[in-house]
Amino acid sequence: MKNDQGSFCFELICAIVSFGKGSKVSQTAKKCGLSGGTVIHAKGTANGAFANFLGLTDIRREIVLMVSDKKMTRSVLERLDKKLDFKKPNHGIAFTTAVSKVIGSAGCKATEIEEGGEEAMHCAIMVVVEKGKAEKVIDAATEAGSSGGTVINGRGSGIH
Repeated sequence: MKNDQGSFCFELICAIVSFGKGSKVSQTAKKCGLSGGTVIHAKGTANGAFANFLGLTDIRREIVLMVSDKKMTRSVLERLDKKLDFKKPNHGIAFTTAVSKVIGSAGCKATEIEEGGEEAMHCAIMVVVEKGKAEKVIDAATEAGSSGGTVINGRGSGIH
């Protein structure tokens, strides 16, 4: 799909699911026409007194990242929701964001935000912090009303 300037409109699809379900997400997306994606192992958080009592506050997760053209994104999300039933608690979550805002490529500009579109169900907050400080971020987000979070270990690069 091209926008008014002739550039393709791409979106990043991010699905956060229980450990072991990343392959199911990738296979389902491939059936919709996507060529593939990247599965990242991560750690989720669970809230609640019972989870804390059992020591089950750290949950293994998989994050699946896939790039799709804007037209195909909706069908991929609908098929993923039908297969994984995201509406049920603890079945995962999926969201999208414009790729052009991530990579800044002139060839991947997204169209203007359309007014009157669907209202967002959730907001994604992404924070990069030094190792060992993720728990403070999760605690702050929880105090502000978040129901949990996912921690990804990574390594940065750049000029030091």
